[in-house]
Amino acid sequence: MLLLYVQNLFSAGCLQKDSLQGESTYNFVFLGDSNLWTGGDDSSNSRSWSYWFCKEFSIKNSMNYARSGATWSHTKNTKRDILLYEEKLSDNNVVLNQVLRLIKDTKELRCSKPDYIFIMAGTNDAWVQNKRPQLFFESVQDVFLKNKKHQQALSLARTVKLDCELLQKNFPKSRIILITPMFTTQASTNLISKVSDVISACGEYLNINVIRLDTINLINPLQEKNKLTYTLDGTHTNPSGAERVGDYIAKKIKEFIQ
Repeated sequence: MLLLYVQNLFSAGCLQKDSLQGESTYNFVFLGDSNLWTGGDDSSNSRSWSYWFCKEFSIKNSMNYARSGATWSHTKNTKRDILLYEEKLSDNNVVLNQVLRLIKDTKELRCSKPDYIFIMAGTNDAWVQNKRPQLFFESVQDVFLKNKKHQQALSLARTVKLDCELLQKNFPKSRIILITPMFTTQASTNLISKVSDVISACGEYLNINVIRLDTINLINPLQEKNKLTYTLDGTHTNPSGAERVGDYIAKKIKEFIQ
């Protein structure tokens, strides 16, 4: 009953910082791109922040659906595909298909219903914007305030809305946390922050907590260009960088639930 107790206090805004410490058997699910994919299916690899995050909260059960190369945004050729396994940018390597796999797995009892769902994506959307030309085609306000039910989900704002609403519908008791991308040497800080702005604004409309990682206090792209310190290649964290990011996210989660 620990997590139920935690969730009730979360809603009441009165949880103390140490309430998530200690032994836990509850289910965390991770969706997103390569900086989660590197953690492995059970977040046991220290190259991902999910490893350090789960360690901080003594989480025993975690499922990772993230894939290298995944994007939020779609192309005109994107199809719903629950069987695809790719580790590169493609039409169907999108967060939506990770969501659909999670839904299928829980219905078929291969995965317990998650207590928390963490989604971190957006790096690839910024990195390969030329492959996602409609990334910023729609504003967040247009997506949420204009009733275009049959609009194809291509833009960042519309795909974040689609994916999160699917999760809210299928997992009404789960708490969703959106996490924006870190800075990278592969895209400008302005573009990463623009992607983060869209994700953050969607979170407000959806009443979902958002943790922003677009700060040089975590990954400084100028520093990484000069000397790799917290990343292996300017984008993907090494264990030191992953620990830095995991600790930061854990701190933010504790602030949410005080």
